Amino acid sequence: MRWMGRLGFIGGILLLSACSVQQEKAPTLKSAELSESEQQLLQAGGSDYSYVYDLEMNDTDAEMIELTVEHYKKGKKVEDAAGFGSYFPTGEEVDSNTNRLVFAAASFSGVVERNGEAEQQETHQRFVLTHLNGGGSSSTSRLIEDEGATVLAGMGRGGTMHLEFDQPVKLAALFKHTHSEFSVPGSLFEDNEEEFLEKIADFEHVYVFSIKLLDQVPEKFQ
Repeated sequence: MRWMGRLGFIGGILLLSACSVQQEKAPTLKSAELSESEQQLLQAGGSDYSYVYDLEMNDTDAEMIELTVEHYKKGKKVEDAAGFGSYFPTGEEVDSNTNRLVFAAASFSGVVERNGEAEQQETHQRFVLTHLNGGGSSSTSRLIEDEGATVLAGMGRGGTMHLEFDQPVKLAALFKHTHSEFSVPGSLFEDNEEEFLEKIADFEHVYVFSIKLLDQVPEKFQ
């Protein structure tokens, strides 16, 4: 029976080796720093919060990447506040396997004249989602319903993440709250969905930036 134990041990080693090789070939996402030119562009646009990530495809073929901002109220998802699908560049002119993703958000308001009198315009939240390396970019302005709330905190995910097709990954979050004292939940992005919703249940508004790698183009983008 000793030989059966040895075979099981060898099989376990081979399985671990195969998983390690598969993980090395999987696309990886790493938090990065904004370049000087990127910082200047975001500052010119009045960005309050920004997060940047480098996506290494590692020779993995993918059709497109989907970037989304999900809006939650009191722990319940309301809608996708912003988002777009970006194709991966192809052709001999593409000499890099690295893609850069930039998420930015800014609050702004203005004064409009109505009936000869100046009135304060309602506050808007603008999200900018960018996929660099020829993939494309998109931005949208969103009306914020909670005028009394303020963007009090933002947090982004660090470290290295391995991506799988059709599996969304949460990367960053913005918290809008009316209370002046609160603490940002810890380990938010590593939690499962139930724990995640439980941790954000006390906040009036939470905006979550997420990414999803796609091996096929969804019907909504066709």
